Amino acid sequence: MLICKKPRIFDIDLYGLAAISGLVVFVWLFVINPMDRESVQISREQEVKQQENQEAQSELVRLQSVVRNQQALTNRVRHYVDVLTQNHDIPEVIRLLGRFSGECSVRLNEITPSETFISEHFQKTGLSLRLYGTFPQLRIFLAEIFTRLPSVKVRSMSLVRKDMDQGTCDIMMELDVFEP
Repeated sequence: MLICKKPRIFDIDLYGLAAISGLVVFVWLFVINPMDRESVQISREQEVKQQENQEAQSELVRLQSVVRNQQALTNRVRHYVDVLTQNHDIPEVIRLLGRFSGECSVRLNEITPSETFISEHFQKTGLSLRLYGTFPQLRIFLAEIFTRLPSVKVRSMSLVRKDMDQGTCDIMMELDVFEP
C-alpha cells in the first residue's frame, strides 16, 4: 500500500520519517539519557557536600565552645595566680583588717587565728573576728576586704542585733586567708 500515488514521494517520506526517528533515538541515547544520569549524580554529590558542610559547621561550633571554655579556665587560673602572688602574710592581714575597721567605724573586738591547712599549691589559715557596729558599716568593711584583700575569703558570718535604737549588732566572722 502506498501512501501516495507517486512512488518517489513515498520514498522521500519514508526516508524522512526514518531520518527523524533516527535523530530522535540518537538524541535520546547520546544526549538526554547521559544528561539525566549526570544530573542525578550531581544532585547526589551536592547532597553529600551539603551534609559534609553541616557536619563541618557543627564541628566548628563545638570547637569554638571548647576554645571559649579554655579561655575562661585560663582567665580563672590567671586570676588565682594573681591572687596568690599578691598575698600578704597573716600579721599583715591582721594589721590591714584593723586599719579597715578604723576606716569603716567598726569596732574590732577580737581576732583569733585558727587552723592552717597546707596543700601542695597553697596554704589556708582561718581567722575568727568579733566586730561591733551597724550593718552599713559592716557592708563597707566587707567591701574593703573584697577589693583590697583578694586572697581573703569570708567563710561564714553571723549577726546578733544588740541595740534596736542605734541599729548596732555583734558580728562574728570566719575568714580564710590563702597564701602560696
